[in-house]
Amino acid sequence: MGIFDIFKKTSNKPTKEESFAYEPKNEPVEEIKPVVRYESVRARVTIEDMEALERMYEDLPLTPDADYEDSKRDLIENHEGERVWEYLPYDFEEFQIEDDGGLLLNGVRVGSVSKNWVKAIRHSMETHKTTVELTGGKYKQVTEDDVFKDETDLHLNVLYYRKKK
Repeated sequence: MGIFDIFKKTSNKPTKEESFAYEPKNEPVEEIKPVVRYESVRARVTIEDMEALERMYEDLPLTPDADYEDSKRDLIENHEGERVWEYLPYDFEEFQIEDDGGLLLNGVRVGSVSKNWVKAIRHSMETHKTTVELTGGKYKQVTEDDVFKDETDLHLNVLYYRKKK
């Protein structure tokens, strides 16, 4: 090895013997499936039998909202511009949707959803957790300097999932 051998370029090419040593593997390539994303959707229910719904409401094991009993000062500090409900929303996990959009809770028809949503809600019931959320009743409206008590009618929403567009 001479003094000028250190300046020789070395090639990154494999030698003739090395080039024949590589054999491609014929392993099956897994097909990559696109990820399907879902979004939560809230479908408003038109109440048809408010008396039956109110009777159900009285018998439900509702969870009180701990913040509802807070002092006026605490409410203003922690919930300015919000409504603080007496009870947390109640979720019915068992319900039926009729072909015409009728909503049955405990076997009683209490309302209906738009016929356009029936297919999507039924599909969601098969593939995801789908619930009917009951809200309403007494609440405290908190402003920047005062707290007002008020009450609303009961409302039902169907919470279901659909593919993101």
